[in-house]
Parts: sequence; C-alpha cells; structure tokens
Amino acid sequence: METANDERMVLISIDTLQTATTIARELVGTGMAACCTVLPGAHSVYTWNGAVEEADEVLMLIKTDQAHLAACERAVRAMHPYDTMEMIAWTVSDIHEPYRRWMRSVLH
Repeated sequence: METANDERMVLISIDTLQTATTIARELVGTGMAACCTVLPGAHSVYTWNGAVEEADEVLMLIKTDQAHLAACERAVRAMHPYDTMEMIAWTVSDIHEPYRRWMRSVLH
C-alpha cells in the first residue's frame, strides 16, 4: 500500500437503488468518478425538524480525486432528491498502487 496523494472516498446516502444507480452511471460515464459502489439495505436513524426519524436508504461510495470532487458534488446535487444532501468526503490515506494507477487512467 502506498500513501495517497489526492484520491478521495465520498459517502452519500440516497432514497432508492434506482436513483443511486442513475447517479453512479453519470459519475462514472463522464469520468468524474472511477467507481461507485452502491450498497442497498441501509437503515438510517437521524434527527430532522426536531424529531427522530428513520428511513431505509442506499449508501454510495464514490471513488474519485480532489480534482473531480467539486464536479461530483454539482452532479450529485443536480440529481439528488433530498433537501439536505449527505455528502462526506475524506482523503484516502493508503491505496494499492495498481488501483491508484487504474483510477488515474479512467478519471478525466
């Protein structure tokens, strides 16, 4: 494992598998993300408007880099149905070097 330079992992929660898949295809198809992993079956418990709420959701893990992060956010925001969209990005501290090379080859 090598130390990362500018690779990012982005977490998004979303309402349906269909919406998540649509977003994933857009991000990967346009080269904003190298890969999107769509994980159905999440159950979220959160506070909204002063009440504890629960919802079944889909989680997305988006693999991108710093150069594409703002474009990813704009694209996701344009397709995301929530008023307050969860989008949490963090720097990847370690990454397998062949995976990094592949990511760099597909991001454009």
